[in-house]
Amino acid sequence: MPKPLIQVQLVSGRRIAAVQLHVGFTYGTYTKVFQEVQRLKEINLELLFSEYPAKVLWERKFPSVLLRRDEYSRQAAAALPVYKMTALFESGPLEENSGKHSAMVVNWVQDEMNPILSPRNRQALRALAWEEHAKDFR
Repeated sequence: MPKPLIQVQLVSGRRIAAVQLHVGFTYGTYTKVFQEVQRLKEINLELLFSEYPAKVLWERKFPSVLLRRDEYSRQAAAALPVYKMTALFESGPLEENSGKHSAMVVNWVQDEMNPILSPRNRQALRALAWEEHAKDFR
């Protein structure tokens, strides 16, 4: 079995692993967003609360979170980091006999491609309440 793309041990002690990863540009095809601050704020809020690309990457409806969403929402008039990463993470089941694994889509943004999960985003991921957001699957 290949090594997972990203492995993290959460503060709760649970281990999670990214089994699929999508990397794209945060603003994608938006053009001239930096010309109008009001338009940039609207686009940022749309991006921060959108389930894209999670909705189109996987057929199943996985729960989805964006790391550091509150932080970015408070500064919505500023440009977001360049890259938007979307990963499908899996772990053991939440409840015994309820499924083969638990899963969740985690999104984050950052300015550099390497490392794939920046130290700041890794810290936010470690603090994630997996048991509150993830879902069991068979």
